[in-house]
Amino acid sequence: MSPARRTLTVATWNVNGLRARTGRVESWLARTRLDVLLVNETRADRGDPSEAALLLDGRHLHHHGAPGGRNGVAISSVRPLKDAVDGFEAPIAEGLRDRAEAEGWERAWCDEARLTSAVVDGV
Repeated sequence: MSPARRTLTVATWNVNGLRARTGRVESWLARTRLDVLLVNETRADRGDPSEAALLLDGRHLHHHGAPGGRNGVAISSVRPLKDAVDGFEAPIAEGLRDRAEAEGWERAWCDEARLTSAVVDGV
């Protein structure tokens, strides 16, 4: 007999401001029973009270954003998160800056980019 397969349910959501969508995020997470939610444009600082929506029912959270709530990305998971990494590695970041400059963009624009990653424990 083959072992039972477990499905991992992952979704991404551009919330366009977590503080403005807290209630919708909480009710949607309660309804969907999602394993992992990847959120972008949180527009909230780490530790903001709106993070409570992403911690619903004992979820685990890693949130990365610029001070002042200008942008931000988050991972909310029913399983613990480990080995979280924020930002691009130096060689990649420098390559992005060079490419931006070659395309006529300001190099500093690349410093605004937000990226985070983590391992969902047990998956």
